[in-house]
Amino acid sequence: MTTQMPGFKSRRKVDPELLERYEWDARYHGDKNIKNELATARRTATTLEKSATQFKHLRPEHKLALDAATSTMRKLAADLAELSSWAKEYGVYCAAERARIDAAELDAFAEKRWGTNPKAMEFEGEAIVELVSRHDGEAFGHWMHSIGQHLDVKPEAFSFPFAPVHAKESQ
Repeated sequence: MTTQMPGFKSRRKVDPELLERYEWDARYHGDKNIKNELATARRTATTLEKSATQFKHLRPEHKLALDAATSTMRKLAADLAELSSWAKEYGVYCAAERARIDAAELDAFAEKRWGTNPKAMEFEGEAIVELVSRHDGEAFGHWMHSIGQHLDVKPEAFSFPFAPVHAKESQ
């Protein structure tokens, strides 16, 4: 997905160095973390500005240092504000791209596994739903014993790699 980054760089007048530093974060979190940093930069600038006015006998060099720090925080906040809108767009785009890739992979898997036969997919789904219940899993164990396989496992001890949270437990 990093190949989409150059197209998004040109969409806004954002510092390219900031884009590079925040690209991964924006890809997965959108503008969430950038907005948190933006709020922190604004609060810090306000705090520094207020602090400079609280001291009556501040040395000129210290006042200049506080003013420079305030200016730096305001500049950072402005950069992050512009970056935030870019990150929001980029995060949405990347999420859609990941969903598209996942859907394509699932379609390819379905095509490979069941071809054009939806009945085969439905049968496999129903078999999985049945196997996740304790009663039907035990019935499967009895069937395995009846054909002479896995005789070392008790019928009630068969377990399957399917999550039972998505299926109803049969009575």
